[in-house]
Amino acid sequence: MRTVTTKLPFWRVALIVCVFAALPTSSHAQESPRLHAIASWVALDVATGYETRTATAIADGMPGWSVDHWGNVVTTVGSGTPRRIVACALDRPSYAVSQITEDGYLRVHRIGRGSQHPLWDQAFEAQQVRILTQSGPVSGVVARSNGHFAQQHRDETAVVTADDLWVDVGATSAEGVAALGIALLDPIGRHLPPWVIEGAVAGPDAGRRSGCAAVATLAAAVRAGSAPPGETHFVLSAQQGIGWLGLSSYIARGGVFDALTVVAPGGLSGSVSMRAASSFGRMGAVLEAAGLEAVRWIVPTVRAAGSHMEVITGAEASRMLGAAASGIFLLTRINRHLDEVNLGLSEVIGELGGVRMGISGIRNELGDERLLALLRELQALRADLASPQPGSTPR
Repeated sequence: MRTVTTKLPFWRVALIVCVFAALPTSSHAQESPRLHAIASWVALDVATGYETRTATAIADGMPGWSVDHWGNVVTTVGSGTPRRIVACALDRPSYAVSQITEDGYLRVHRIGRGSQHPLWDQAFEAQQVRILTQSGPVSGVVARSNGHFAQQHRDETAVVTADDLWVDVGATSAEGVAALGIALLDPIGRHLPPWVIEGAVAGPDAGRRSGCAAVATLAAAVRAGSAPPGETHFVLSAQQGIGWLGLSSYIARGGVFDALTVVAPGGLSGSVSMRAASSFGRMGAVLEAAGLEAVRWIVPTVRAAGSHMEVITGAEASRMLGAAASGIFLLTRINRHLDEVNLGLSEVIGELGGVRMGISGIRNELGDERLLALLRELQALRADLASPQPGSTPR
């Protein structure tokens, strides 16, 4: 039986999510809208490698956003320098249909690395899933081993893997599956709505999705009039599960950037740090070619990281939003200071250039040897003025 699924109101997602930045965390009455805003992002079905099937609807719900060739949802605010990127991981771990049996069942395999949680596959047993076909989502349910024989298998300790899962979509033949629009390699995700609980949101990959809520909120705030000088690119990255392929492709085609802030998937121990470009493996070469030697790396603290019911608190979401925002405005303050310093240097260096031009007029009086010595002194002084001073930050 084909399941007709109502389209998610993505315009509400975009508008509601912008609210949580402005709400004080101490207000219990206002905590609920903040958490529901985050939950609206947790509910989105975006499978790794298949972002284009849902990304357009997400972009359409947020004015000024668009979808690029790789499935990234992107927007740019401002122009000039400094040029910065703020990014998050839009996709989530999913399965793909690896086989359609003659009697209408689906077999699955992981897309990319998938979740690192040891029971992620096992948690699919006896649960609802959605197959994201080209023509829309179709519902199914994952079979479970026969409980009547549990006593005989009570000593078995093997954890269920993707190879043990069978998905029932209500068809009795491969032809019946095809009639539903399901094809090989279509992505499959857990159909589990997010839960707004006391002071927190629980659901699949709640940490990474709250990161995208933060990026969308920052973009709305900057576009509304809080824009720092320069050009800010906001990227909801596709294919994070395959090594941030969407983000690295965006950077590779974007020229030189001054800074990159990434809100990473959630972890049991959150952090804000600077990660060297070399720590990103093959992506490191892309970062370095774009002028990025380090990345501001923000990991939100979550409970049950990587599980189907990952939990992030409203307070942690606000802390993460603040960390991402501070990365933008900190770079602005540094560059503004350097612009002032460089302006002063240009005036001094301009004067030195004028002195150098005037030297030719007194060459006959000083002689060649004395003139060369004076030129060396001027060149050394010019180099000293142009070089970064101890404790300063190079551009």
